[in-house]
Amino acid sequence: VDRLLARPLLPCIVFGEMETRDYSTATEAGEEHRLTIAVWSQASGRREAEEIAEWVRLRLHDAPLTLAGHALVSLAHLRTRTRRQPKTGLFSAELRFRAVTEETEAISP
Repeated sequence: VDRLLARPLLPCIVFGEMETRDYSTATEAGEEHRLTIAVWSQASGRREAEEIAEWVRLRLHDAPLTLAGHALVSLAHLRTRTRRQPKTGLFSAELRFRAVTEETEAISP
């Protein structure tokens, strides 16, 4: 289910912003995806958010994921940014990834 929980249990991992662009070549249909995964923590410091973010990074960077109708060409971690949210006092770590995919079978409209 893709919805915002009223009051999520912390710490938690949340899918954030995603941007997709055409990345086709002369012979292959492809897309570039830039996505953000956020880690939220209510711990008194940023350590918990950073440790969870590192756990996520280790599992996703260059991961050999299987996609329906597509091939994952690459999945790369670009950066991680941690900060304390001024309004809530919660710590967050935002991981940015770049993925490139190619179609392996035509998708019907």
